[in-house]
Amino acid sequence: MESLNVTEFLYENLNEFTNGFSEENFVSNFQFGKVYRGKMPPGIYGKEAKDVMVKIWDASNNRLYRVYHPEENRVRLAEEVVLLKHRTMNSHPNLVKLVGFCWQNDKLGAVYDLDPLHTLRDLIPKGCFDWLKRMKVAVEFARVLAFFHAPKKCFLPHGPYLIRNVDATHIMLDKDYNTKLFDFSMVSGGMFPDRNKVRLHALRGYTSGCIGYIDTYFAYTGMLTYCIH
Repeated sequence: MESLNVTEFLYENLNEFTNGFSEENFVSNFQFGKVYRGKMPPGIYGKEAKDVMVKIWDASNNRLYRVYHPEENRVRLAEEVVLLKHRTMNSHPNLVKLVGFCWQNDKLGAVYDLDPLHTLRDLIPKGCFDWLKRMKVAVEFARVLAFFHAPKKCFLPHGPYLIRNVDATHIMLDKDYNTKLFDFSMVSGGMFPDRNKVRLHALRGYTSGCIGYIDTYFAYTGMLTYCIH
């Protein structure tokens, strides 16, 4: 399938969209950086101003800094762009839509067509997040997992994927409480077959993925098998 075109932005553009990465536009941290609300001026993405979400990779913010080398953020960004440019991914209602990215020296970022409310992690303890909204999110995220886990050629032309960093921090909700998965830094399988065997950086005792989602055999060996898929 044909890939979609995205825009390469300068870091100055991202700075402008977020009003200097202001505190009032800060949404949340994620595993490898920070997320901000932003607004694109008219003419960049349509005739009107556009609400967007800006994700910044920040090595100093890595929650697993000792396990993952900061330079790997470049690989994460490159692979996310490849993944989200694919029309199959772009058409899924519960995945973020990539508008553009920034790759300027060590300044790495992505811009999504999304007006974010909060991450699932931020909303869980709040009273406004009632059971109907929780069930809506659960059903929509189940659809995301079913989509990524589908056998080859069922939904995805490259076969099933494993989202190793499933986390409430990586699920963003918009103002209608629609679920949007927005981080793919540890996705393996599919069009990234080289990730099927995960380099564990020779550090024993660490699991490459989120406990409760990844298989125990994969956690121990770093290898995907047919049964795990």
